[in-house]
Amino acid sequence: MNWITAPLTIYAVLAVVISITLALFLTMRIQQGQVQRRLAERCGRLEEEVLVCRSLLAQGSPMPSQAAAAPPQPKDDGLDIFKRRRALALYEEGQSAGRIASELGLPRNQVLLLGKVRRALAHS
Repeated sequence: MNWITAPLTIYAVLAVVISITLALFLTMRIQQGQVQRRLAERCGRLEEEVLVCRSLLAQGSPMPSQAAAAPPQPKDDGLDIFKRRRALALYEEGQSAGRIASELGLPRNQVLLLGKVRRALAHS
């Protein structure tokens, strides 16, 4: 009887291995199809965005990413807290706005504005 069951065991194991291999292959093909569909959708959306950007570029309009960008940050004018304190101290000593501006490397108008704000706060 051993001569009959030995080949059946081999064939059964072989059938199980082939079934598992076939299941894995079919699962892989299904997943590949899903990935290809998602890729096609993304490519379609990307092509639409490229067409929109090209038409906006041809019209001279800003790109959508530029139009929706964050508001511009105030530029750093170099008037940090230490320069401001020094400018106010010199202003209170009676220095002229031009001399303070040249000493600290600031625009004269900023020094004048600091003085005006200081006076306005002092009178309040």
